[in-house]
Amino acid sequence: MKVFALWLLVVVVQEVNSQDSCTSNLNLKNKPLFDISSFHCVSVWDEQGYILRYLQTDREVWSFVISAPNSNSFIGMGFSKDGKMVGSSAIVGWVSNDGSSTMKRYFLGGESSAEVVPDQGNLQLVNMTSSIIAQNSTIYMAFQLNTQLTPTNRLIYSLGPMGRLPSPVNYQLSQHRAHISTFLDYNSGHCIFGSTRKGIKSKKILELVSLHTGKGFDNIGSSKYFLRNPFRRCRHCLECWFCCYPRCILQHFYRSRNKVVDDKINYYSSYFSNKLNLYIFNQTSVSNSS
Repeated sequence: MKVFALWLLVVVVQEVNSQDSCTSNLNLKNKPLFDISSFHCVSVWDEQGYILRYLQTDREVWSFVISAPNSNSFIGMGFSKDGKMVGSSAIVGWVSNDGSSTMKRYFLGGESSAEVVPDQGNLQLVNMTSSIIAQNSTIYMAFQLNTQLTPTNRLIYSLGPMGRLPSPVNYQLSQHRAHISTFLDYNSGHCIFGSTRKGIKSKKILELVSLHTGKGFDNIGSSKYFLRNPFRRCRHCLECWFCCYPRCILQHFYRSRNKVVDDKINYYSSYFSNKLNLYIFNQTSVSNSS
């Protein structure tokens, strides 16, 4: 029993040590094709274990190394103007079951797989410097961008479905199983997390509110105006959006439907109060009869 516990402890320690992090020393057997010793390091997606290392290594060259657990899926890093996936350009890489690796540029022209076009987009890779390294159950995707300007701060990361790697025939990507939109300050290394899943549309919010109360907004035009306010557009880059925006929705609804909510509260309070009184009366009657 003691031997098994010791073996289990060793396995756990090895598993923890094999995971990449900004606090661990990056000791790769197969080195990237450029020096990464002085790169900035930031955890950009804790849920999926994504680590980004980056540095401006030349006047017009920015170098990146994105690492993630190797789950037999493709990993992607997109550069967006507005934090949205559609219209952005991305670098996607994967390691096949036979050990071969592939990295390609993609233009994300839409939400369907047919609109994600390989070898397109506005990213200019530095020739002969891109590489993918698989080590200790982690995949490292290293590449350099040739750009006169600082890359956009709005970075998107995606994770493909397990076991569904792009075909070498057309390199078409399957629908990703997870993605996140972030805002990265290249100087400080501070990363602000944004949307991690598809948001609820305003129409769906109205349906949920109507379902809960039995009635919707009296003034649909006013509701649509509220749902389109500028604060909603910050959802891709502000972490606080997740708690602030739904509260604003509920506040607006409560103010516009104050009477309906009060009537519902009074109705259910009276209903349960009557039920409680009836239960107490029945229990008292049973006690008296016995």
